[in-house]
Amino acid sequence: MTRTAHDRFAKEYFQQVLGNLGEVEISLEIRDEVRQVDVMFVPAASPESDRKNLGLLGKMISSHCLIEPFRNQPSKTEIRNCMLKLFAFHGKLQRDVRRDARRESKSLTEDELPSLWILATSTSAALLNSYGLAPRCAIGAKPKPNWPEGVYCLDEALKTNIIVINQLPQTPETLWLRILGKGKTQERAINELIALPESAPKKSDILELLFSLRITIEKQEELTEDDRRLLYRRLGAIEPMLTERIQELSIQDLEALGVELLDFATPEDLVAWLDERSQ
Repeated sequence: MTRTAHDRFAKEYFQQVLGNLGEVEISLEIRDEVRQVDVMFVPAASPESDRKNLGLLGKMISSHCLIEPFRNQPSKTEIRNCMLKLFAFHGKLQRDVRRDARRESKSLTEDELPSLWILATSTSAALLNSYGLAPRCAIGAKPKPNWPEGVYCLDEALKTNIIVINQLPQTPETLWLRILGKGKTQERAINELIALPESAPKKSDILELLFSLRITIEKQEELTEDDRRLLYRRLGAIEPMLTERIQELSIQDLEALGVELLDFATPEDLVAWLDERSQ
């Protein structure tokens, strides 16, 4: 099973991509019952240009929000559970406001309540229809330009949106969301990321995360076909003997390898690094 590795990658991805734009908290616990939100984001007063660099993702995080990424298609129950987290978090925020003696108003406005963004690598038409979802055309009270194909919303009061990553157009604006896709969708996004100039913001950080993910899933006994494609993206097929040597590395050495992979071009580079490490 590689789901845990991908979950961790998604959380670390948002920390890297959004960290300089506001407050990012991962694995946030909400204690009506113990519920854990994958990512909570509160935007800082950063320049608008910084968010625009992230394209559609930058528009998505223009206000306080919760983000729940799914490696596979979420079920109806999983979507409802995400919404329960959102409403429980709304309740927590309202309680905090009532306890805050410095506030004149003892309730939050609709604009102050966070929205929920569910990121699904794919969904069926039946799942979308079961929630009465229609393509999203605007967000918030003020009219904004149309959102691209693949972005859906529930009724406004529910403050819940779903992005179907494999339905997004293949444009620079959607790149930072398609990185979280699956199969060929993610492969194309990684190719586009590698093709960016070396000076491109976030490029080296995200490549490092992707290569660390590769090392993590290499240590798993059962790899999906999608995982194998990601695993071999940089160096091609790895011989079983090299796989065994990687599996014997310490956690510290694995983290170092995740960084060094950025500079590897061939399997021979990996062999040389492992030989040097073993001396």
